[in-house]
Amino acid sequence: MIKATERLLSRQTSERSVVRVATLAFSADTLFVSACAFFLGGAMWIATAFYLFLVMVAASMLPLRNTLQVAGCAIAGFAFLVLAEVSGEITRPPFFGIPDYAGNYQLGLTTLVVAATTMGLALIFQQTLVTAIRRSEQSHRLVLEAASDMIATLDQSGRILRVNDAVREQTGYAREHLLGVNLTMLATPSFRADLDRQIELVRLGSRIPIEGSYVHAGGSERWLSGTLTPIPDSGSGAGMLLIARDVTRDKAAERERERLRNELAQALRIQALGRLVSGVAHELNNPLTAILTTADDLLDGHEASADDRESLGIIRQQAHRARTIVLDLVSFVRSGSERKRERILPSAALAEALATARLQIELIGARLQIGIAPNMEPVEIDRAGFDQVITNIVMNAAQAAGAGGIVAVRGRIVGGFCEIVVEDNGPGIASDVLAHIFEPFYTTKPVGKGTGLGLSLSVGIVEHYEGTIGAENRSFAAEGSSGARFTVRLPVASNREVALAHAPVPAPALAPAPATADAAPVSGTGQDVQTAALPGRTQTALVIDDEDSIRRALRRYLERFGWVVEDVPSAVEELPLRVSAGAEDRYAVIICDITMPGMTGIELCQRIRTEAPALSHRFVLTSGNLAEHEREIRDCSLGGTLAKPYDVVALRALVDRIANAVAPESW
Repeated sequence: MIKATERLLSRQTSERSVVRVATLAFSADTLFVSACAFFLGGAMWIATAFYLFLVMVAASMLPLRNTLQVAGCAIAGFAFLVLAEVSGEITRPPFFGIPDYAGNYQLGLTTLVVAATTMGLALIFQQTLVTAIRRSEQSHRLVLEAASDMIATLDQSGRILRVNDAVREQTGYAREHLLGVNLTMLATPSFRADLDRQIELVRLGSRIPIEGSYVHAGGSERWLSGTLTPIPDSGSGAGMLLIARDVTRDKAAERERERLRNELAQALRIQALGRLVSGVAHELNNPLTAILTTADDLLDGHEASADDRESLGIIRQQAHRARTIVLDLVSFVRSGSERKRERILPSAALAEALATARLQIELIGARLQIGIAPNMEPVEIDRAGFDQVITNIVMNAAQAAGAGGIVAVRGRIVGGFCEIVVEDNGPGIASDVLAHIFEPFYTTKPVGKGTGLGLSLSVGIVEHYEGTIGAENRSFAAEGSSGARFTVRLPVASNREVALAHAPVPAPALAPAPATADAAPVSGTGQDVQTAALPGRTQTALVIDDEDSIRRALRRYLERFGWVVEDVPSAVEELPLRVSAGAEDRYAVIICDITMPGMTGIELCQRIRTEAPALSHRFVLTSGNLAEHEREIRDCSLGGTLAKPYDVVALRALVDRIANAVAPESW
């Protein structure tokens, strides 16, 4: 009967049907016991024990109403046996001195009442125990169902026997779908093998923590964390207990915390780099200032030969490139730096940049192939930044191609964009590297061979001018070669007014030279500028800088155009006398570095505002990183600022403007 009930339950038959079938089974058992006792004879008291057993089992399994039905069948069966003995239908042999029931109706009735009372008391006692057990089970069931954690019982092989509502809610599966399914079938393929091993360990008696991913009913991958605990054999078939919770959100939060930690570490790294770059920028900009000013001064002269002028032009171009690299480093670690926008002819600019890089490519042993469309439409970009982008990409390609390799560069106009494609026949870019190739500080080169900033700075330059850079692998089976391809796309210039870098641009007149001096042409930047000769006294410029090379370069450059130049290495010694109120008529322009020992240029500016206010509008502050001192500079009343290394066009324009604003009578 019990086996039949289990089969009905396994077929998910309704509870009412199961109870009905069980009641009929118990009733049939009582009739069977009664029949056996009648035909065997003298077994009434043995039958009574069976009746009592059946009623108590029924009380533990069936509702009270159905239990009373079974009890009624048992009492009826017992009454039948008593009546059979009293009427003489059953001849019972002597049994432990029990009197003979034949013809003794009073004894039979008394026996029947005692048996019914005993069965009733036993039924009440059993029902009380069953009710207490059911209440306890219901309480535990409510606790399990109300638990926020997923709780499931499994058999020894890992099949699910029972689950609470949390399992259904968190996994998305219906209870019917989960029952009988092996737990490993819900795990993702990557976690399935580990879960199999953990179930085997639990089967051997170990309590195992588990953490892994499973497939949600919606198809998404989720994470759970919990424990698998062995259950001692309780006859229920359950072999282990799973208690777990969905930790997908915790995993996502942990990944977010990890990302924030990495960003914080990156920010701290950049902050430290910023302090380093600020110092390096100052140290590099000082010699670059001297190099650029001296090169421009020599190019302005007419005594240099054509070969010398070409060499000076290369020096000037590469110094400007170094200046741009320093500015890029500063702008990378510090916001606020701006890039200038000029219109360049990409055909000529690309050819010049490649001509400069060709020697380095040949030293590597690679060959350079160039295919540039002539007369490409102009683009708007900083020329030095353009050279830096092309040089970075081309040199990376040459290093990847190696000795005997080929670097091919093509330039053309496609759909309103200047497209520059750089290809090499090297090994290509690994897939795990390709995803990070433009990230700052990411490099695959050996230590000391690369900083990991070249491509990230190139991306910053190109994107600043609304362009794009892409990287991919190339493969040509017909040629039997592979390699990498970088594509730079810059928008063609609009019609707005932007200076064309290759066209002559009139420069403002320099401050006057002595009346006896002849006007001299200026050609250092491809420009012919005639300096004006104004009547009056010779102008005097004061240069304050702790770098001797800068002072000498500025002296040489300004004296070429008739200026009298005084220079001092600091703002501490005799300088207070030079910028006192009595010196207001002495200097037309004061050019002062910001970072100096003893007294900074900003401190000197503030002192001049108090002691010689007329000089404050002739005061020019210079630095390799003006953005760092933006707030202090804004509080000073200045004639202007100059970023190191100097652009001689900007230097001449600023000096000329300040000098012409000073009345000759005040000199």
